[in-house]
Amino acid sequence: ETMQFDNIVYMPCTAENGFFPDYASLPRADIVYICSPNNPTGAAATREELENIVKICKERGSILVFDAAYAPFIRTPGVPK
Repeated sequence: ETMQFDNIVYMPCTAENGFFPDYASLPRADIVYICSPNNPTGAAATREELENIVKICKERGSILVFDAAYAPFIRTPGVPK
């Protein structure tokens, strides 16, 4: 099972990719939803990862929805909230 349905693309977030998708390798989407810190892993995107996904969304004309509901739990200095 691929977990992919009509018009929905799931972005794999695994230990191998630091729980953050390689968005550039995925097909264009109208809306991109990112949750950072990620639930349930707690992995938080770096500033570089966030800047990259914003850049790619702008280039592709995608709407980026950024869910930062768990941001108060970030305790690492330098990690965007």
